[in-house]
Amino acid sequence: MAGRHRAQPRRPWAKPTAVGLLAATALVGTMALTDTAPPEEDHTTAVAAVAAGLPTPSSTPARSRSTDPTSSTAESTTPESTTPESTTTTSTTSTEPETTGPAPEEETTEAAANAEAEATVEACPTGLEGTVPHVAQVGNHLLERFSVDSVGGRAPRSNPSDHPAGLALDFMVGVSTGDALADYVVEHRDEFGVKYVIWRQRINNGAGWSAMADRGSATANHMDHVHVSFRSGVDVSVTC
Repeated sequence: MAGRHRAQPRRPWAKPTAVGLLAATALVGTMALTDTAPPEEDHTTAVAAVAAGLPTPSSTPARSRSTDPTSSTAESTTPESTTPESTTTTSTTSTEPETTGPAPEEETTEAAANAEAEATVEACPTGLEGTVPHVAQVGNHLLERFSVDSVGGRAPRSNPSDHPAGLALDFMVGVSTGDALADYVVEHRDEFGVKYVIWRQRINNGAGWSAMADRGSATANHMDHVHVSFRSGVDVSVTC
């Protein structure tokens, strides 16, 4: 009809759009005041913003936000794998040469024993019944070794003898001791400087025992003593 204005079509979405715009404006203002991140988009608000041709909140540049240390998410920390250091053990091998023979303490003990033995053992005295020194030394050595009742040395004789010169000794002994003493002297005749030995009517000058003529008595036939004659000028080394 003339003169009437055509009624404008109703826009049912206009009111919600306006409400959306107001809500978005309020949200932005709240964000500006509180400086906090916007909440997750509401589906209805996003649709209203798109319908009105406005940028969605997700397309709005993000504001600089301060980090709240109380709300920060702790970083997951993975402990580093700790590998124990390898320990190298150095084996020390002794390169000292092995010692042979007695230990120092044993050597000291042995040396002390030898020194004591040397101090105990001395050269035989050079005096015995008026005989010359080397004869006296051998005589004293025999007296220490054998059981002798008595000994005769320098003395006069009517017949040829080494007694007047101090080169002979008579050892008064029994049979068993006389046998041992006579054999011992013969065995060491060179060492003792002996010329000959007479015992029980026998004589031995190094060539073995030989029988002697009967001189008439037990003493003259050397049945009760061992006679030992020595060479002159002999050096002997015997101990007692």
